[in-house]
Amino acid sequence: MIFAFGDGEVDTDTFELRRAGVAVNVEPQVFDVLVLLVTHRDRVVTKEELLDEVWGDRFVSESALTSRIKDARRASATMATDKRSSAPSAAVATGSWLPSST
Repeated sequence: MIFAFGDGEVDTDTFELRRAGVAVNVEPQVFDVLVLLVTHRDRVVTKEELLDEVWGDRFVSESALTSRIKDARRASATMATDKRSSAPSAAVATGSWLPSST
């Protein structure tokens, strides 16, 4: 599935984050965080859910989670329609992450 926002796309089939059709490099866990947030854009995703879904049974420090969220914000901020919206959660809350028909 492709989620479109501004000039960006999150493609869960090809595991790509794209801006204006060009792939943007992000770490796999950063991509997983973005996918989890956009697929559950209709509700709040808890820290525990993020840890369970992205890291599974592995022990992860708070700083690792914070770091991945910060990187996800940076990656999505460069593509947000509203440049004041720097967080994936802000884009989700405004409804700007929508499944694309392409």
